[in-house]
Amino acid sequence: MLLCYTGYTQNQTNMSMNETYLKRSLDSANEKAKYDENVKTILSDKTILSWILKYSAEEYRNCSIEEIRSCIEGTPLVASIAVMPGSTRLDKALGLNTESEIPNEGKVTFDIIFYALHPDTRERTKIFLNVEGQKDGSPGYDLVPRGVFYCARMISSQMDVVFTADDYAVQKVYSIWICMEERTNANTIREYRIRPRNLYGKYKGRERYDLLSVVMIRLPKNEDASAGNELHKLLTTLLSSNMKPKKKEEILENTYCIPMNYKLKEATAKLCNLSDWVEERGAELKLVQLVVKKLKKSDTVAQIADALEETEEKIGRIVEVAQMYAPEYDERKILYHCLGLADGPVVRS
Repeated sequence: MLLCYTGYTQNQTNMSMNETYLKRSLDSANEKAKYDENVKTILSDKTILSWILKYSAEEYRNCSIEEIRSCIEGTPLVASIAVMPGSTRLDKALGLNTESEIPNEGKVTFDIIFYALHPDTRERTKIFLNVEGQKDGSPGYDLVPRGVFYCARMISSQMDVVFTADDYAVQKVYSIWICMEERTNANTIREYRIRPRNLYGKYKGRERYDLLSVVMIRLPKNEDASAGNELHKLLTTLLSSNMKPKKKEEILENTYCIPMNYKLKEATAKLCNLSDWVEERGAELKLVQLVVKKLKKSDTVAQIADALEETEEKIGRIVEVAQMYAPEYDERKILYHCLGLADGPVVRS
C-alpha cells in the first residue's frame, strides 16, 4: 500500500494556464541546459527526494514518505555547491556563512545536495546526500568512481564544519545517481559501500566504517513505467519525455499521492515539450537516420554525401557524432548532439 503525503498546499491557483507551463517554445541553442535544469528541479522536490531515500538509503527504508520528508532539513541546493577541491563548502549547505570560493574553480557542481536528520537519532546525527541526474548511464567512463569521488568531497569538506581533527566525527554521505536510458541494467538499484574484511585473526569490538555509499538507480530507455519497483515506476513517469503532462499529473497525484505544485508541473511539462520539439525537427532527424543507415553499410563520408546530395563537411560531422554512439546508433541522441544539445561537434545548415 502506498502512503500519501498531503502536507503540501498549492499556492499558485490564482495563476492562469498561460502563466504556468507549456507556454514557451524551446530554443535549440540551450535546450540541453534547459533539460538538465528541469530534471534537477524535479528531483530536488522534497517529496520526490523522500521516495528516492526510501529505496536508496537503508536508514529510511522502514519510514513512511511523510516521516522521511520531515527529516529533510532546509532547502535542497541545486547546482550551487562546487565539487572540486577548495570549493566544496558544506557550511553553505548547513546555512552558515560561506567564504568566497577559490578563483577559477567550481566549474563542476553537485546537481542536488542536502542533508537529512537520521530517523532514529534525529538531532545527534545528520546524513549528507547528493542526488545526480544522469541522462546517459554510459557516458564513456565508469560512473561509480565518480560517485566515490563525490562522496569523498562531501566527507573532506566536513572538516572544521562538522568535525575537527580532535574527534573525526564524520557524518555519513550518500551519492545517489539516477541513470536514464538504460538497456542492459534497466530497473536495477545497486549500492557500493565500505565493508570490513578480516585478513588475519578475529577482530572484536565496534567500529564506525559505514561512512559512504554510492547508489546507482537505472531507469529503462524505453520509458516503460510498468516495470521495476515503485521507485523505478515513479521516476520513469516523472522523467518521461513522451508522456503528456496531464497524464503524468493524474498518475503522480492518484497513484503516488504527490501534489503537483507549480514548479513540478512546469518542469515535467517542459520535459514533454522536448519530445514534441524533436518531432518538429523531422528533416534533421530524417537526415541522421539516412546517414546511420548508410554508415552501417560501411559507406564512406564521400559516398554518403554524394548519395544524399549534402556537403562532405556536414556529413562528416554527423558521422563523427554517430560513431560516438556506435554500435546502437541512437538517432535521437545523435540529433541532439549535432544540434548542439550536448557537448561535442555542432552541425549547422
